[in-house]
Amino acid sequence: MILPVVLAGGNGVRLWPLSRAAQPKPFLPLLDEGESPFQAAVRAASALGAPLVLGRDAHRFLAAEQLATLGVDATLVLEPEPRGGGAALALAAFCAPDDATLLVLPAEPPGSLPPAGSDVTRWTVGRSETGVVWDLVPARAVCDAVASLLGAKAVDALQAAADTRADLSFRRVPNRAWDDVPHLDADLLRRHAGA
Repeated sequence: MILPVVLAGGNGVRLWPLSRAAQPKPFLPLLDEGESPFQAAVRAASALGAPLVLGRDAHRFLAAEQLATLGVDATLVLEPEPRGGGAALALAAFCAPDDATLLVLPAEPPGSLPPAGSDVTRWTVGRSETGVVWDLVPARAVCDAVASLLGAKAVDALQAAADTRADLSFRRVPNRAWDDVPHLDADLLRRHAGA
């Protein structure tokens, strides 16, 4: 089973003054016909099914409004505070079924999707002029990498964080569990998950 995942973080500093903390680059209308990079990533991901979207609580209404304009059925999981792309990826893996393979798209302008029949037993990376546009990895490999890198306490915290609760159209990560999730660099997690 392939689960499309969109990571929608951002601090609003890369494209300042257009981008601000309250409206970071992924949500700006930077693409054709006023589409945001977030909307482009979600649209690409939804070609494979209902995506799991991870974003910050501070951007919940931006994300929900932009999802609504697309008419895409997505699960929007909200992180209370940023912990890095690796922590968001790990949370997605802990939210996914054990047999899932995650197709991870950052909320940046996406390029092409992986070809049908790709080998998903290891990391597969697609690139375009803008850099990495998608990653394909088994959820179990990410969970195992978290255990190897950070130990049982981090695994317990992420398992608790994955037990989200419904709030309007969002799924909220429990604050207490997220407090115990350490900052995790996505590249470091990628290297360990692909080993």
